[in-house]
Amino acid sequence: MLIAPDAGSESAKAPEDGVFDVALVVVHGMGDAYKSQILLEWAEPILERMDWLARDRVIGAGDEHGVTIHDSDLSGDMPMVTATVRFPKRPDPAAPDAPPETVERRVAILEARWSESATWAKRFHGWRPPAAATGGATSSGG
Repeated sequence: MLIAPDAGSESAKAPEDGVFDVALVVVHGMGDAYKSQILLEWAEPILERMDWLARDRVIGAGDEHGVTIHDSDLSGDMPMVTATVRFPKRPDPAAPDAPPETVERRVAILEARWSESATWAKRFHGWRPPAAATGGATSSGG
């Protein structure tokens, strides 16, 4: 995996702000995780796996393939890691000996906090609606 903001032989141009082919959102559910903690825990292993797959010689990868990380902002308003993934693709399945073409995808990995995104859930208490909202019934039927 390459961490390089400048274009080079193994690098890719950084995507324009807000222009991505793929966005992956990792969600902090419940618990005491700090802001960006889930992003920090998941972005690196996911990008490492992408890099490993993109560089697989069996699929025709070369030195120009792999992941380039462009930015890792863990403290801003919207924590995000941006990268470019370059991998080989056979242009014609009927011609397995044809040289592969390089596909480039711009990736953004973001963090969302479930408690901030699912505001509807704040109307409930303890994962069960208040008795007044259900006519006295509870989720266990009693």
